[in-house]
Amino acid sequence: MNKKIMMRYLTLCIGMMSVLGVNQAVAQDKLKFIETTYDFGQVKEEDGPVMHEFEFENVGEDSITITYVKASCGCTTPDWTREPVAPGDRGFVRAQYNPRNRPGSFSKSLRINSSGAGSTYVYIKGMVIPRKKTLEEELPIKMGALRVQNTNINLGRITTEKESVAYIEMYNDSEDTVRFLDQYDGPAAVVVTFDTLALAPKEKANVMLTYDPNKEKDALGSKNYGIAIYTDEEDEGQKNFNVRASVREYFAPMTDGEKAKAPKLSIDDKLNNAGRVNEGQTVEVEYTLVNTGAGMLDVRKVESSCACLVAELDDYTIKSGKSASMKLTLDTSGMRGGQNKTVYIYSNDPQESTQVVTIRVTVIKKG
Repeated sequence: MNKKIMMRYLTLCIGMMSVLGVNQAVAQDKLKFIETTYDFGQVKEEDGPVMHEFEFENVGEDSITITYVKASCGCTTPDWTREPVAPGDRGFVRAQYNPRNRPGSFSKSLRINSSGAGSTYVYIKGMVIPRKKTLEEELPIKMGALRVQNTNINLGRITTEKESVAYIEMYNDSEDTVRFLDQYDGPAAVVVTFDTLALAPKEKANVMLTYDPNKEKDALGSKNYGIAIYTDEEDEGQKNFNVRASVREYFAPMTDGEKAKAPKLSIDDKLNNAGRVNEGQTVEVEYTLVNTGAGMLDVRKVESSCACLVAELDDYTIKSGKSASMKLTLDTSGMRGGQNKTVYIYSNDPQESTQVVTIRVTVIKKG
């Protein structure tokens, strides 16, 4: 953007801000609010919506009509005096806030537009005290006699530095003791241990999952495992869970000298927009991977986000100053509309060991 265009843009912005400021001042001159901010203080979620009425006086010389009031979010419902307010008379703007499923502090605004007085704002704030959840809400999934919060255990983004641990809280919702069998099904990288093997009625216990990616031959990338835990129940004694993780390689902190000797993966223009294509068409694009560092670059793994996208790399070992070509082939069968498909590249670049390239297409129906 050249200087002339920049100056015009700044002048336009300043002008718009000035107009808004004048409108606000005009509204404040003609609509005199008794208060413009109200603090509800602590609001209990279980008590439902809270409401406050902002009263104003028309201190202008002409009648004023509130044309509309717009809240800053859908959690706040406005209402206002609908009929014209004569000079010297009073009207109101009402704000109703719904705290349902909104624990913590809140601060909301209401923009008030009126004929002959421009616009102005009033504000509400407070702190929502969350209600105590029922057992069914805390642990909504029933598995035989047991209740759990979720059957999908997401460890998130982790590294190969150390093990990662997750806990499954289980509640015995029956009248009988449930006994866990000291066995489970799953990969060797996941170890399951129990707080107790005998869970009394109406009691809770934790099952601990310990995941060690270093126990796998292929440690890096997206992981998704099925785990089965067993109890002595006649029906539904098998409890199935999914464990997910996104594993990155761990690199210890390095000195500046060590960084200078390390490899570095560089990829220009990581987004390739292939434009509009017909449904079912195969799209091919190429990326060039360059080692701009001093050390030997090892590409550990290339992982596609879906089976529809195949990545082929012609060399997984790249010398300093050299490059390798990676071809992506996208099958658009069954696709419609805008599509973004990605490939994750894992390497021994200690500064940026995981990089992502994307192919973007807009798939249109044949004919």
